[in-house]
Amino acid sequence: MNSYPSISLPDNIVQESTNMSLEDVKTYFNWFMSVKNERLKLFNNQVFNSSEVELSANRLQGIYYFFKDHLTVKERTSEEIEQERMKLPEELRKIHQIPDYEIVEPTHSIMFDAGIYFGELLRKEVPNTEWSIETDRKMANYGKPVLVKKGMNTDVNPFGVFYVIVLKIQKATIEEDFLFNTYQKSKSKLGGKQKDFLAMVNQWSKGKK
Repeated sequence: MNSYPSISLPDNIVQESTNMSLEDVKTYFNWFMSVKNERLKLFNNQVFNSSEVELSANRLQGIYYFFKDHLTVKERTSEEIEQERMKLPEELRKIHQIPDYEIVEPTHSIMFDAGIYFGELLRKEVPNTEWSIETDRKMANYGKPVLVKKGMNTDVNPFGVFYVIVLKIQKATIEEDFLFNTYQKSKSKLGGKQKDFLAMVNQWSKGKK
């Protein structure tokens, strides 16, 4: 499918998250938030042929089949694999396995938009959940938009879900309900009890008496 509208990054956006400064991360997040709703509508129209976005877990299976049917990858040469390895932080180069394929358009754009749908569905279903971006360079999700819930020290990277799907499809280990099951797990992860810090302090104080 060559007709899927590609996502275009502005010239001031650094594409590789590993090369982003903290200011780059903030710039990327502001851009992401500015295009998120428009890309969601575009995605919904492409997948479901409707201009009205319906966020529903029942639609995840259809999204999975659409994604699977339009997955496009290109085999990497050994030189290209090494080039990708050198882009990683030095401490990860020996332990991180570089895929022998490269994801190409329109798959990149579909992954971006599908990740928005996945994230917006979580926002709808889990109260007090919002978009944020990882600013700790030590974290795997550095420079990537994630879903967080107020009062909880956890997040979900909806875009990473589709990278895993690509990997599983390439290895022929994908289960047809993987996306739906991952959504349920992500919902449970974000839907845990919030930490009542005031209650924790009070409990600790009583224990000290």
